[in-house]
Amino acid sequence: MKRAFRWYLFAVKCIVNFHGRAGREEIWSFFIFQTIFMSLCALGDLLITGFPILLPAYAALTAIPTILVMIRRLHDCNLSGWWVILAILPPFCFFVMSWAPDPFQPNLYGTTERLSHEERAVKTPPPIIDGVEYLTKPGFTPQLRRQRDEEQYEKDLKSIIGTQDKGVNKDERQKG
Repeated sequence: MKRAFRWYLFAVKCIVNFHGRAGREEIWSFFIFQTIFMSLCALGDLLITGFPILLPAYAALTAIPTILVMIRRLHDCNLSGWWVILAILPPFCFFVMSWAPDPFQPNLYGTTERLSHEERAVKTPPPIIDGVEYLTKPGFTPQLRRQRDEEQYEKDLKSIIGTQDKGVNKDERQKG
């Protein structure tokens, strides 16, 4: 255990060393202690402060030594240190993809589950109690439920729009 901790301290002390090599023992010792210290910081944040202060501070302080030990390990595997970019790039790609806007219209892969504000107001599900009462009634069939849902949808639509059905039937409204 002492030897592994010495490797961790060695990796942290080599904060400006881009050259050289890091063997398996050094990198595993570094990442094991990195995991232990990050877990302790997270626990300290949870128990002492209640919000994250220690963990981000520790992560920021050890970010450069982490990258450098990865570069030295790549050198040990006879690879360029630039390959470390592959380890850093995926979180940024995920961040960009998760915040990219998505259109409401259907595309090559299907329709979206997101609804506009107006559609969401119309397509609110019925209350659970009403659904339970309806399901427990004798003679329940999926066709009856579908018919009831369509009637309820029409009522909801009329109440939201505030207009009465002026002789226009459902088929004509769907076409135009």
